[in-house]
Amino acid sequence: MSDDLEKFPWDKGFQELVLACMIKHPDTMLIYTGIIEADFFQGLAEMVTAEQVLKYVNKYDRIPAWETLSQLVGDELSRLNHESDEAHDFIDYLRNMNVGDVTYVSERVVEFCKIRSVIKNVRKVIAELQDGKQVDGRIVKYFEESLSIGHNINELGYIFHPESVNTIVDKLTKADYGVRTGFAPWDDIWKRGWGPGWLIVLLAPPKRFKTAMCVNLAVQMAGPSEGADVLYYACEISQEEAFFRALVQVSGIPFEDAYRNPKEFKKLSKRALRENIAGYINFHGYASKTATIADIKSHAKMVIAQYELKPKAIIIDYAETVKPAAAGYERKDYQAQADVYVDARAMGRELGCCVVMPDRVNKETVGTAVPSMTSFQGSFQKAGIVDIAIGLCATDAEYDEGKLRSFVFLNRHGAAYQHFDGTVDKETGVITVGRRIALDEDTTGTATRGRQQRRRPDHDPDMEDG
Repeated sequence: MSDDLEKFPWDKGFQELVLACMIKHPDTMLIYTGIIEADFFQGLAEMVTAEQVLKYVNKYDRIPAWETLSQLVGDELSRLNHESDEAHDFIDYLRNMNVGDVTYVSERVVEFCKIRSVIKNVRKVIAELQDGKQVDGRIVKYFEESLSIGHNINELGYIFHPESVNTIVDKLTKADYGVRTGFAPWDDIWKRGWGPGWLIVLLAPPKRFKTAMCVNLAVQMAGPSEGADVLYYACEISQEEAFFRALVQVSGIPFEDAYRNPKEFKKLSKRALRENIAGYINFHGYASKTATIADIKSHAKMVIAQYELKPKAIIIDYAETVKPAAAGYERKDYQAQADVYVDARAMGRELGCCVVMPDRVNKETVGTAVPSMTSFQGSFQKAGIVDIAIGLCATDAEYDEGKLRSFVFLNRHGAAYQHFDGTVDKETGVITVGRRIALDEDTTGTATRGRQQRRRPDHDPDMEDG
């Protein structure tokens, strides 16, 4: 098995050519030293040479001269009880190689690194299984990391120079840069919508309309005014139930009537879909705690390729039902929960869309009027990861009256501490976001006062600290 892995699929000559090109053409190959690893190479001399080149680059930011490299490799081979002459012979061999195909090598080196990384991770998984370790979702993560090698290798960033101004400003101010929520008071905060790579968390106690808000957002984002593609991952209720709730919202037909007369409901909801949905919503479900963010990302990529979609949002309902990639003994529970946020945000950045992922407040927050950055269930670290956090707030009395306040308490991209009234139609699940209200206008008397109360409502969002 090990021999077969060593041979597949690059021959020894190509890997030696990679080394020779790295040394002779640093102008072309230096950019790839960040993804090349010494153990991607077969043979002791090859591995040691790659290791010494990479160490030298890391320390001195340049490729070593031939004579220096020969000495470094010789010293390391001697330390490993091998003849140093072997180093000199191998370095002379590389020095005499024809590297006229350096352009071809540079075009294939990312593929070489990906496949060698996959082989490395196959060995790792086999070893862990033989040792009786539970690898769980880390298997998927290993290979996700391998396949993502070099995906942005040619993205060098932007020089802060007048020539870059048009590119940056045009990108960030385009009307379709992000995705608008369909709630006018919220869309006034984020003028270009929720942007690619943003992580938006809707924070609420149990049974306080997290799923209803997610379905509202999906329907409105895919509606006629926005026409966005949305991927909806139901991890608490089934995909069929999420789909059904969206039909009720789009059609405006109460749940009771839909169950009483399914035939009429089907006819009217089909008409409503044709008239009110311009984008594509894909509903997919996972049982609670069975899917990691890596699993969701793999499925999202498959759906995007299959249907040629350009999703503006991925909605995951909800954070606590997602399985952390690292299990049990490797990460403490609060760290694993924060890792779900990190992975979700990275997925959004990679796929070019925002990620909306509700979560529960901790028990200390259940009785308060609004949440704060200390309200995240399980891990305070979560507050530092999100781009936007919105509390969905309703006391028992407000819940009975169909009232739902929303409180933007964290906002990396604009003004925070904005509080809105709103309503929920329990018969259809349709939510509205109403006028902006002061915190002391709520009827609970239990809000935590302090910074929220002192903040001026008309402060400049450009002064927000990130």
